[in-house]
Amino acid sequence: MLARRPIRPTSQTATVPAPYGINIVDTASSLPATDAVALVNMIRGQYGLRSRSGYREWVTGIGEEVRTLLSFQGGLAANDKLFACSQTGIWDATSSTTTPATSHAWGTADANSGRCIGYGFTKLDGTHVLTVCDETNGYTYYTESSGLWTTPVAGAGAGEVDGVDPADLVFVLAWKHRLWFVKRDSSLAYYLPVDQITGTVAPFDFGPQFRKGGFLVGLWSWTGDGGAGIDDHLVAISSAGDVVIYGGTDPDTVGGFGVVGVWSVGAVPVGRRIATDNGGDLLILSALGVLPVSRLPTGGSLVIEDAYASRKIGPVLGQELTDRGSDLGWDLRIHPEDKTLVITTPDEGGLYREQWALSLNGNGWAQHIGVPMNCLEAWKGKLYFGTEDGRVCINDGDVDNNQLAGSANSVAIEWSGLSAFSDLGTAEWKVGKMARPKFMTDGTDPQWTVEARYDFDRHEIGTVPFVAGTGTVGVWDVGIWDVSVWGSGVGTAGYWRGLSGMGSAMALAWKGSSQSRTTLVGFGVMFEASSGAL
Repeated sequence: MLARRPIRPTSQTATVPAPYGINIVDTASSLPATDAVALVNMIRGQYGLRSRSGYREWVTGIGEEVRTLLSFQGGLAANDKLFACSQTGIWDATSSTTTPATSHAWGTADANSGRCIGYGFTKLDGTHVLTVCDETNGYTYYTESSGLWTTPVAGAGAGEVDGVDPADLVFVLAWKHRLWFVKRDSSLAYYLPVDQITGTVAPFDFGPQFRKGGFLVGLWSWTGDGGAGIDDHLVAISSAGDVVIYGGTDPDTVGGFGVVGVWSVGAVPVGRRIATDNGGDLLILSALGVLPVSRLPTGGSLVIEDAYASRKIGPVLGQELTDRGSDLGWDLRIHPEDKTLVITTPDEGGLYREQWALSLNGNGWAQHIGVPMNCLEAWKGKLYFGTEDGRVCINDGDVDNNQLAGSANSVAIEWSGLSAFSDLGTAEWKVGKMARPKFMTDGTDPQWTVEARYDFDRHEIGTVPFVAGTGTVGVWDVGIWDVSVWGSGVGTAGYWRGLSGMGSAMALAWKGSSQSRTTLVGFGVMFEASSGAL
């Protein structure tokens, strides 16, 4: 009797790990499992993708758009301040309240007042000041010892500014212990003598270095190697996207201050918050993407996508900057608690606010929707943001819109994503049977659903019934791994759910909501393989 040939089973299983972030640049058929086709309101964290941080109200009652937030660190922690700038003035947002007080009233209130740049400055005698330049009202400063604001006027007297009208100054930077200012609608900067906050300024024209023309947007400090060792360099950026790096110390000394190099990074968005520090580097936002200044002196081509931190979302971010670069609302800041780079975009016609977030731990990008960020500022280890409806909020917690009136007003955070398409180890056609997401949660289990997508179908899951899991308490040597709760209230959730459809390349789409910190670790997937289409 002849032995029968064993029949190869058609049901197979695979593991799909949680991706790091979005990749819309590389070929869809060759994306690694660490990349996602789409990712909304999740970010790379410990063990996988976690739900993005929510937000809670900190200050309400300002009554008009919060256009800028300014942080101040004094000599004593008790004197630290958070200020919110609006059209009419500067508000004290240091303490959580529904009735904030005006700290300083603008002399002129218009469409641009309240759009400020601030920089802390400590004099050699220990005096701490917050220097501020407003787009309309010019230069003013806050002194820790008095708790008062002072607005210098033009003149040669004590406490005045000579050489330029301080009302025309729209940007301030403390560099190598002297204050530098930018004059409105010009290529001119002005600097004070070392250790002075008023006095006679000296002009410096950056215009001859701007190959593409435009006006001087602002000045930034960059700690890097410009060819002569590590030093603090002065970076000037024009409205046409020219970046000029200067080295040296004293612009008054011949040979003591000079150009390191000039580069073009493409058009920059309107506004002056187009660059931010990141661990000694300087990140610049332009139509070409987010560029670390450290890549400029290396001599590499800026046409190469790998030069940009935003490479994997380059096309969509570049298109947004092209379409809406002339609209106010662009900003980028480091989120100190989440360890992310956050880029805000202008209001989308009153429909929604969107941010792009880069995990600095996993180097993965995600799209964040539903957080009404109008301006950003890090203070005391938290990221604060102002809103168009006159609030200051903190970007933390696990729910959205946690109001001062009580947490009952908060809402769950909704999230979704689409994994990379994969052949799951076989070139045969796949018929999806079941999938199981694996969640870790700090509290209430998430609501969720999962569906299969085939052959590069990218459409998002619509409104469907969600599956809610129930976490269980684990006992060591008895509890089941990936099912039971292990230590510190961290639970797991996720059940097998049926799939439909078929194709040669398969991806998993997911959608859900949560009211506690939720991390997607990955998926288990069961499918049948067939040598041909059924």
